[in-house]
Amino acid sequence: MKAIKSYGYTVKAPKRMLKEVKKNMQDKRCCINWFNFFVGDMFYTDNGNYRVNIADHENRTIQFINKRR
Repeated sequence: MKAIKSYGYTVKAPKRMLKEVKKNMQDKRCCINWFNFFVGDMFYTDNGNYRVNIADHENRTIQFINKRR
């Protein structure tokens, strides 16, 4: 698990998810509204699905884990 700064939030997630987030950040038409994510919400990517494990909006931190089947 790694962490990056994204749209004002610290996002902690598996490397594969962060690769997709970084790709989205390169697109000027894209914006991820992390403040709309809460525990249990899903983030879908081409390389897997990830679930919010921790959402601390006061400290602008969000953490994702791989979705368990």
